[in-house]
Amino acid sequence: MQALAQIEVQPIKERVGQQIRNRLLQQMRGSGAAPATKYQLIASTNTNRADYGVALDTAPSFSTVALVLRYSLLDASSGTVLTSNAAMAIVNFSSTTSPFATVIADEDARRRAAEQVADTVINQLAVFFQNRERGITVAPQDPPAVLDQMFQNTPKQF
Repeated sequence: MQALAQIEVQPIKERVGQQIRNRLLQQMRGSGAAPATKYQLIASTNTNRADYGVALDTAPSFSTVALVLRYSLLDASSGTVLTSNAAMAIVNFSSTTSPFATVIADEDARRRAAEQVADTVINQLAVFFQNRERGITVAPQDPPAVLDQMFQNTPKQF
């Protein structure tokens, strides 16, 4: 937890990025004062919504929000990349005949996906620091390209 608290999380674009950043900071630091920055986390997101199911009026009745966060952890003093990884979440929601209710359900799905992704990143970083403490090091690699497949050939993107 001490190493996680020393991570400065750089701003992440878009609302879902803000939600991820806020969750990361909350989980890694809590409400206490931030210790000296030893690491920097730089991240980017890719979000997609796909609509499935068709109601009698041809409106979608079921939707999926997919969120992928790619990140790199850097040594704050040297800028050296210590590790790179990705986290993803897929969240479903039901569409309704009310456009307002569907917008709210979409926003809630994105928020839940952001929370899941942030929690996954925290777990991945905890494992990284634990391995590092034990002397196990792995060279940083690009996250698998398979994560991008869900953003290709989808019916609708938002």
